[in-house]
Parts: sequence; C-alpha cells; structure tokens
Amino acid sequence: MTTAALVDDHPVFRQGLRLLFELHGDPRVVAETSLPHEAVEMVRKSRPDVVLLDLVFPDGVSGVSVAHELLRRNPAERILFVSMVKDAARVADALESGALGYATKDQSAEDLVEAVRTVAAGRSYLAATLESDRIEAQRKALVSGTWGPSRHASARSST
Repeated sequence: MTTAALVDDHPVFRQGLRLLFELHGDPRVVAETSLPHEAVEMVRKSRPDVVLLDLVFPDGVSGVSVAHELLRRNPAERILFVSMVKDAARVADALESGALGYATKDQSAEDLVEAVRTVAAGRSYLAATLESDRIEAQRKALVSGTWGPSRHASARSST
C-alpha cells in the first residue's frame, strides 16, 4: 500500500484527503502537519512514499522552499504539489524545485488519487487542467524524460 504525508495549512482539506484516500483504499496517510517548518522532520520520521505539499502557506512561506529542503535532505523524495494556484510561472517554479508532480485542488477525486499513485511510483504528474507555454514545456520535458535527471542532479548539487 502507498503511504502519504500531508503538508497543508487547511485542516478540512487534510481531513477530506484522508477520507478520500480511505474511500479509495489507497494511499494510507501516515503523517500530516499544517506547519511547513515541521514538514522536514515529520517526513524524516514517517518515511512516506509521497509527500503532498501545498504551494502557499500563511506568512508568505512557500511550499517551494519546503520542497527544496526535503530534497536537499533526501534527493529521492517524491513530492506532489497540491494547490489552487494555477499561475503558469508559479507552477513551473514548483516543478523546477524538483517535485515530481503538480495537482490542483479542483481536480476530481479520482484524478487526485491517480496523481498520488503516479508520483508514489516515481513517475511525473501534471494536472491536465494546467495549460500555458511554460507549463507545456515542463510537461514535454517530463514526458521525454529530460526533466528527471536534472531534478536529481540539482538536488544533489544543493547538498
């Protein structure tokens, strides 16, 4: 069974994800926090297959900085951003952080579960509802496999 850690400042969203995953029978939530500064230690202790990470937190904290720290400590970490943000530049920045995927909070439940399973399996995922030239370039790089190696190289070089 796939395991997941949730990092999102909205308790209702986290609770909804847990219930959604229980309904689908996978993944199993093994840890969660609303505080981005707790994410690294929580992930280290719980060792989930995938980390679901919001992009925006209160007080201007960015999920991208959390992703950078997670990947600095473990370049093989599998991160899926889950956010309402659809701005092309911000989505591309999130993907360039080394995350394997980006899903949106307005996707269907089935699509979100598939996103988690895809990233947990080590494959890239990008919500079909995201479109722009910059995001499309990211999508093409993900599909061609040219994005993956640079992800690990940049994560290793930042340690």
